[in-house]
Amino acid sequence: MTEQDLARFFEKMRQQSQRDKYITLRSRKDARRILANDIEAEAAGRLRDLGFQVARQSYKSHFDILADGMRVEVKASRWDGERYQFNLHDNDADVVLFGCVDGSLTWFVVPFDQVKGKTVVKVCSHCPADHVGKFTSYFEAWDILPGLVRSARNPFQMELWGRGDPNIAG
Repeated sequence: MTEQDLARFFEKMRQQSQRDKYITLRSRKDARRILANDIEAEAAGRLRDLGFQVARQSYKSHFDILADGMRVEVKASRWDGERYQFNLHDNDADVVLFGCVDGSLTWFVVPFDQVKGKTVVKVCSHCPADHVGKFTSYFEAWDILPGLVRSARNPFQMELWGRGDPNIAG
């Protein structure tokens, strides 16, 4: 074996090691991701049970589920001893479904305009049904969804509006 063969062999092994490391990191899921995926699946099932046509979105999307044209952001939190909490980043939706998990799963169904501009949203009551605050009226408020569907923007047409073209109504 020549020195060049040895160098090629070590380079090949280094590349294989990098690939193995990448695959290992990609396949490993932390508890938060598992919870988020499970709660998103629960939300999609609940929306289907309510009669909505549901499509889960890719991870790059600014919302998680499209339900009859309504953009749905799904958030989940476990009780941490003080609160249930979720963060908003570049989300853009019509409604936030916030799942509070502590033995059972309960939901806050919040129109997105109530949380838009916030980065952190908290519910500081161990029993979400006993929460007194801005989101009290949204506890298990699934009945507001049909109204949100009627007022939802079509996310696939957003780029057409507001571009300054006088021939496009907006």
